[in-house]
Amino acid sequence: NFLRDMADQHGSGQLLINDTSRGRLTPTSIAGIIEVEQPDLVIIDYLTLLGGGGDDWRSSANLVGDVQSLGHTYKIPVVALAQINRSGAGGKEPPGTESLYQSDAIGHDADLVVTMQQRSQHVMMHKIAKFRHGPDGSKWYSEFDPAQCFFEEVSGDEAEMIREEDMLDEQD
Repeated sequence: NFLRDMADQHGSGQLLINDTSRGRLTPTSIAGIIEVEQPDLVIIDYLTLLGGGGDDWRSSANLVGDVQSLGHTYKIPVVALAQINRSGAGGKEPPGTESLYQSDAIGHDADLVVTMQQRSQHVMMHKIAKFRHGPDGSKWYSEFDPAQCFFEEVSGDEAEMIREEDMLDEQD
């Protein structure tokens, strides 16, 4: 349904998914896929699961640099998801870049970092934690329902109403 609706609204297109069924993905293998498929956008879920490095800050810094290089080389946006560390969990606000796993490299090299915090079953708060080309700190809300593939930006008032409905549903 998602692909059909996307084609109806935006014309034809493809969603290509490469997983680890043919081996671990690395920045080099992603470059090969980009060469063949010529996508408009690359999404990596998630950054530190890419192969080719260890689990220390140097490996992560190299990986972040390699991924950033993909975007510059092929002139396409590369979105890389990253996990927050323990210090970023459970706060009242979406975390900053300091709360990202291996955050030094990500926070230093990324052009844009958007963090988010789930406020209820169907409400997410987002924050621009870093924006190299403009101001950061902006916050906004979205309503989402993964089961229905629904995601939409909403106002703060709408987010609060949805959050209250979610709390009532949890009590039932």
